[in-house]
Amino acid sequence: MKYVFPIVGVAMLALLMGGCGGGDTGDGSETVEDAGELVDDGSRLLVTRLTPAGDFDIYLTNLTGSVRQQLTTGPKFDGAPRWSPDGTRIAFIRNEKSAISYRLYIMNADGSSERNLMPDVVEAVDIPQEPDWLDNDTLVYHRGTGVPAGLAKRSITTGEVTVLTTPGPGTLDEQPSVSPDGSKLAFLRSKGFNKDLYIANADGTNAHPIVTSVAGYTPTWSPDGTKIAFGRKSPKQKSEIYVANADGSNPVQLTSKGLANITPVWSPDGSKIIFVSHVKLGDKRYRHELHRINADGTGQQRLSGNEQTDSPSDWR
Repeated sequence: MKYVFPIVGVAMLALLMGGCGGGDTGDGSETVEDAGELVDDGSRLLVTRLTPAGDFDIYLTNLTGSVRQQLTTGPKFDGAPRWSPDGTRIAFIRNEKSAISYRLYIMNADGSSERNLMPDVVEAVDIPQEPDWLDNDTLVYHRGTGVPAGLAKRSITTGEVTVLTTPGPGTLDEQPSVSPDGSKLAFLRSKGFNKDLYIANADGTNAHPIVTSVAGYTPTWSPDGTKIAFGRKSPKQKSEIYVANADGSNPVQLTSKGLANITPVWSPDGSKIIFVSHVKLGDKRYRHELHRINADGTGQQRLSGNEQTDSPSDWR
């Protein structure tokens, strides 16, 4: 999946633009149980939302959909939001003009005090994407607009940039996700159409594959750091949500309903996962819904109270 927008934008564009008709129906018409009366449990979900104006902005919502706070109003694309470990700030990517105008931003958790961390970036090799927090002062991100391109970290206080991975020719390291204790990185290493799930130390050393042939969406760690959720192609070439142990062992397919299931995000207590499902309604009619599933693969439910154009990024 080549870069037109950061991964949240790519995922949403693929769903929203491709959901008007055609494609394999497979078991996509299968229905799932509605979540019923939803209860606000106090948790908050960061999502990227396609607005009526056609741009992407960052919102904060709860599971009932009764709390919807718009945090950004960027002119083209604001996305890939992640909370800092202490919950006081959010990192995200903004694109105002073109593929070379991505910038790395932070803001307070209420959307105030936006700050562009990279206002003077002009070289394509430095263009940031897909940030995550290594600690409360350091961001890890995919650096560069083409291949080869690797991961880097940046200090918010000093601006110092350290290259973490340097993949070989024609290879791309992308979609970084930091373990809850800050000691490990999960990311995708891509060469052509092949993508493998890798693990490395936080300084980029000891990078090695743990799951092969995954789908191009950001892997996410369970809150206790023992498991990783990720997308993987099924035999029918649909993207499904999988969970594996942190070393890649015992990968288990959680989803099977819908045409595509992408962008998994763990609940704060590790018991559930929210994701986007691309669902067939009828002849050439599709819908893009937030779904919830237990971490063991049981109890998939449609979160009918949420907007259909949300892509989840972080749940706190």
